[in-house]
Amino acid sequence: MILLDTHVLVWAMLSPEMLSGRAREAIVQARMAGERLRCSPLSLYEIARAVGRKKLRLNTAVEEFLAEIESRVELVPVTARIAACAADLPEELGNDPVDRMLVATAMEGDYTLVSYDERIRRAGACKVLW
Repeated sequence: MILLDTHVLVWAMLSPEMLSGRAREAIVQARMAGERLRCSPLSLYEIARAVGRKKLRLNTAVEEFLAEIESRVELVPVTARIAACAADLPEELGNDPVDRMLVATAMEGDYTLVSYDERIRRAGACKVLW
């Protein structure tokens, strides 16, 4: 089972050519196996924030874009266990709370996180595919 990092969600929706071959293949294989892709609701916030800060431009309203994501993926709820795990992660992951929550979500759900983020990949706290 795979969990998509925020940028992977955006790239999959808007610019699939930005995904690595391995990431594209994992997404295709999951869909072919009838598996729902997963993401954190925090990724929806990150996307809305990026649009609000003009870091991401969409051809539709942000609410419509987020609703389209929701229709395609399963949102993994943030739990007390995930929050506690995120707080205990090593400092090598940095201080970005969303990154820490994504890694903790992957760990707690035994998901492979699909991410381009080098810091997350180097930290080795969860399974990462790129």
